[in-house]
Amino acid sequence: MKSYCSQIEAHTKLNAFFRFYNERRPHSASGNEHPRTALDVYRKPIRLAINQ
Repeated sequence: MKSYCSQIEAHTKLNAFFRFYNERRPHSASGNEHPRTALDVYRKPIRLAINQ
C-alpha cells in the first residue's frame, strides 16, 4: 500500500498516475499501442473506393 505525506501530494501523484494509465501507456487490447482517443478515431483518414 502506498502512503503519502499530505493530501496535496496524494492528489498530485495519483493524478499523474491516472493520466499515464488512461492516456499514455500501451495497452494489450489495442495491440500494445498507445490508447486512441475519440478524436484520433475521427481524424483517421478514410479510404474511398471510387469507380472510374
